[in-house]
Amino acid sequence: MRVLAITNEFPLPRDRGGPMRILGLVRALSEHHSVHLLALGRSSTTEELRSELERTLGGPVEVFDRAPAGPPGAGRSGRWLRAVAEGVPPWVGAQHSAALERRALELAGRVDVVALLDDYAGVYAAPLAATAPVIADKHNVMGWSAAEGTAPDAAGARLRRELGVGLTRRFERRYLRRCAAVAVTSESESERLARLYGRPADAVVPSAVDLPPGALFLPEATAVGWLGSHEYAPNVEGLRRFAPAWEALGRDGERLLVAGGGAPPALRALARQPGIELVGYVGELEAFLGDLRAAVVPLWHGAGVKLKTLTFMAAGIPVAGTPVAFEGIAAEDGRHCLVAEEPEGLAAALRGLLADPELAGRIGGEARALVAERYTWPKVCPPLLASVERAASRRAR
Repeated sequence: MRVLAITNEFPLPRDRGGPMRILGLVRALSEHHSVHLLALGRSSTTEELRSELERTLGGPVEVFDRAPAGPPGAGRSGRWLRAVAEGVPPWVGAQHSAALERRALELAGRVDVVALLDDYAGVYAAPLAATAPVIADKHNVMGWSAAEGTAPDAAGARLRRELGVGLTRRFERRYLRRCAAVAVTSESESERLARLYGRPADAVVPSAVDLPPGALFLPEATAVGWLGSHEYAPNVEGLRRFAPAWEALGRDGERLLVAGGGAPPALRALARQPGIELVGYVGELEAFLGDLRAAVVPLWHGAGVKLKTLTFMAAGIPVAGTPVAFEGIAAEDGRHCLVAEEPEGLAAALRGLLADPELAGRIGGEARALVAERYTWPKVCPPLLASVERAASRRAR
């Protein structure tokens, strides 16, 4: 079967959750079908990475430049007026590529199904659905997550947020109507989709990871780790909320290694607190994980399966996290992980893991076994493959 896959985020390097999920899904599709990938490039995209991905998928990979920010003189108000007129949030419309759309329309008549691998690619759903069945993978229900988090204090910011939520839901509702099938990352996300738009997901496809050959947990390791993109507001908000609870551990000589690029000034200020070290983007992930006795995922907002959580668990690193950190993961508190609602509870859980290597090793081992059983790409992708094949068969009939 021939699949045209489209993404607004080139999936290499695997430096954050979005590219990791996109790569896992398109790789699974390519193992069963012929895949032609169209992708918007990132600042890190090179010809070497494009060729590497083409070899991995065994099919063509075309990369398109991102559109310029807007016509000369188009300020914030102009972008919002255009967004309202088009019914597309400005941050989505800014990533629409006319060149990618033209190429997709050229190819759509030659394929059996189109797979949109991120929500921003939903801008191409309407024109393509007239030619081929469209399958959409949703990293999160945008109309729900846009309304989460603390409301801004400033009146102008509140107005923009309310307008953004309305536009996001309008856009999401419209493009989902064009899709033959929709996949989400968890049952909770499917319920959110049903509440907002009256349709549950056709497939639940949790995010997953490639299992390391062996556990990376070492009993003699001493640090606690965090891993994630700091361009994502819930990550920054979570770390800032957790930091005061960490302070006592830091004064006792414990180290919290905060890995991830894009740290804003508010987060860089935390490095002045005892025991918090901002290590930036980590290129050698195994070396970073090998320094950890435990990991913390302090998230109070965000949807879907968290790849940072699975990354730690797959390496056998015991994780202390909030319920949000374990959404969509069948982890049991006290067996596969330690769960706490508040920052003080997370700090207490970490203190216990740091003081008891046997407890840390047992929880890390159970976590790794759970990932091996349920959260690798071969385990999670069959529902997506089935949806693609059903859509193609309906078109053939």
